[in-house]
Amino acid sequence: MTIQYREHKTWIVNIHMQRGGLRELVSGSSSGDIKLWDIRMPNPLLEIQAHKNGLKGLAVHEHAPIFATYVL
Repeated sequence: MTIQYREHKTWIVNIHMQRGGLRELVSGSSSGDIKLWDIRMPNPLLEIQAHKNGLKGLAVHEHAPIFATYVL
């Protein structure tokens, strides 16, 4: 079975698959939204509008539920 994730409306800045779990994915787009996914599901579990004026970078901690963003 193949799932296509099409929730972001702008360029994807970064995607990160959590190492500890085998199904958690975090994605961030240039419009400033960040989404948490369970890769078995077609829709995100959580959506955060991190920045209104866009997002340039996204980093996710390997072992803790923490992420950092970069904006101009």
